[in-house]
Amino acid sequence: MAENPKMLSNYFDRLQEDYAMFVPEITRLFSSNLPKPIVKNMSGKSGLKNLFLDIANSLEKKDVFYRYSSRRDMENTHFEEKDYRKYRELRDSKQIGRMVITSEYLNKIKPKKIDKEVVVIPKNIDIFEDNIAKIIYADKIAIVDYNTFEIFVIESAIIANFEKKIFKLLFHFLKTIQREK
Repeated sequence: MAENPKMLSNYFDRLQEDYAMFVPEITRLFSSNLPKPIVKNMSGKSGLKNLFLDIANSLEKKDVFYRYSSRRDMENTHFEEKDYRKYRELRDSKQIGRMVITSEYLNKIKPKKIDKEVVVIPKNIDIFEDNIAKIIYADKIAIVDYNTFEIFVIESAIIANFEKKIFKLLFHFLKTIQREK
């Protein structure tokens, strides 16, 4: 049975009133001052080269980046020496520091450097078996899958800040454990 058109008009009027009442709140939420994260995808060894050059170019003099270092197969993950040299020269000229959480294996084979502070994940809780690395730098987080050479970079000041806090918490916890040994 058809409804009286006046009843539908009443429903429509109430819907318009409700909409008008919520528009300011919806507008406030939509236009918040928080910028949306930007997500980029890079692939292959050229993507890896571009990531490290982005790290060196994005950081200012004496800045620090934070890295969960996970590479098992060192020879297959490095890019061309000339490209690595560009990154290393820029990093060193800016005196960029590094804080690294790594495996016992990589800690043993990598040379110790004054601009790099390293702590080790105990072997019994090693998180690096998946061969994934995370690098937090400037307002960015990079996730590197060394199995497929896929790299995802998230640009967001608030997310990068959150990730830095988690990294530092774990870093200092692991440092305390190492001192107690």
